[in-house]
Amino acid sequence: DDDRFITCNPLFAGPVGSYVAAALTRVQFEAYQPLHLLSYLPDRVLWPHVPAGFHALNLLLFVGCAALLNRLLLRVLGPLPAAAAAVPFAWHPLLVECVAWISDRKDLVALLLVLALLHAEDRADARPLAWPRALLLASAAVLAKSAAMVATVLVFTWHRWVRGRPWRESLRRALPSPRTPAST
Repeated sequence: DDDRFITCNPLFAGPVGSYVAAALTRVQFEAYQPLHLLSYLPDRVLWPHVPAGFHALNLLLFVGCAALLNRLLLRVLGPLPAAAAAVPFAWHPLLVECVAWISDRKDLVALLLVLALLHAEDRADARPLAWPRALLLASAAVLAKSAAMVATVLVFTWHRWVRGRPWRESLRRALPSPRTPAST
């Protein structure tokens, strides 16, 4: 798919403004994923014809995902168990595809946004009005890859089974809605 998204994509080779407008307004490649398409803009500006640059940015996003996962798990598990969980994630062979295929950047962008959502939700007790940020992160993840629609289920699961909150509170926290300090 790298050729469809980058090398043989006339929009990618055309003017930047046309590329941005098409990313925001058109269904391309059987899906509406504007953040996925816009994530190629730094590559286009910095190294438009250098595949190693595209892969380097994918690798940087992947390292960010692994670091954010480790940071999230540190709060719950402590240093050694968090590393024991994050290292297999980072070394898993199935995740090589996300870095190796330029077109698979959508998975990295969506994963980074979902992990940021979990991170923000886990700290929601410290910030009672964190729901706009959570809604923004969940929406952005879906605009990177539609499979991120499961973010609400992940937030519910995090609150219910990782943090041990009651069902109703976990459900209330998982549904994107305004929360007052009294309802958190």
